[in-house]
Amino acid sequence: MTEMADDIPRTYEEVMKSEDPLHWQAAIERELESLKENEVYEVIQTGDIDIINLVDAKWVFAKKSKDVFKARLVIRGFKDITPHGIEEIYSPVPKLETMRLMISVAVNNGYKIIHLDVVAAFQHSKINYNVFVRPAAGTECTPNTLWRLKRSLYGLLTAAKD
Repeated sequence: MTEMADDIPRTYEEVMKSEDPLHWQAAIERELESLKENEVYEVIQTGDIDIINLVDAKWVFAKKSKDVFKARLVIRGFKDITPHGIEEIYSPVPKLETMRLMISVAVNNGYKIIHLDVVAAFQHSKINYNVFVRPAAGTECTPNTLWRLKRSLYGLLTAAKD
């Protein structure tokens, strides 16, 4: 397991120097395409707007198996300084006891259990306040452009609630 973890780059620069830069680049392209398809952001010129809430983005990489490379663009939401009426921050993940109960009910009643994974789940929820993002390396942005989020991204404080 540690051998596989050692193969995983932590930055875009490490991706470009890794043994598998083409696989990682393909994973990055898939993530960027998903962001475009879901209209997650719009590109703005930095001179066009007074920017109060600026956060930066970074890449998180994972290798699911020998041939499955994943790249996820996340924002560093802890830098989000604008109050949004957040009383608490949470992630919508059920407790282990809840999952055991659900499985028990399904088994006792002869129900079929199906696993569901929503691809790009956070990208489907709209946000109702301005968040400006300094895109991560590997995105096609010039130094004088930023992204204004139209939908949630992983790492945003309110992403799980939106």
